[in-house]
Amino acid sequence: MKDFDYTKLSSIYTIKRIEESNYEDILKLYKSNPQYFSYFGKEPTIETVKQDAYSLPKDGTLNNKYYLAYYDPECIAVLDLYLGYPDEETAWIGLLMIRKDLQGLSYGSEILRDILDYLTECGFTWVSLAYFKDNKQAEKFWQRNWFVPKHRIEKYDDKEFIKMIRGLQ
Repeated sequence: MKDFDYTKLSSIYTIKRIEESNYEDILKLYKSNPQYFSYFGKEPTIETVKQDAYSLPKDGTLNNKYYLAYYDPECIAVLDLYLGYPDEETAWIGLLMIRKDLQGLSYGSEILRDILDYLTECGFTWVSLAYFKDNKQAEKFWQRNWFVPKHRIEKYDDKEFIKMIRGLQ
């Protein structure tokens, strides 16, 4: 993997690491997406943002985790990205959330296209992710962007997820 510079994940937007100074921006974006949080059965809070900032993949490592906000000039998207997870050739998208009023207007696909282009440039072969089994909006978005289901339904914290993967060129 070549040196990774998260600011190159977009050719259009300013990208900032999510840290305490911009938790309020992230919370505002989270609150614009109540459907996503309904799967958790709770409302997003500053504590939710903080937990997401420090959440770890199942292997327990925080190495190569990028919890990022996209600005134009307000926060329009959040990306939780793990490099080299679950293997060295793969990048894992833990979350890609677009501000609700911008959904359906190609912002998500545009942001994702830049992410995939830069991950390809960095030498990754695959991008994986998982979405809540009942989230038809997520399913449609990921399929429209050429992700395919891997195999079976995964369970995590009593929730069912569909894992997806996409090859990079």
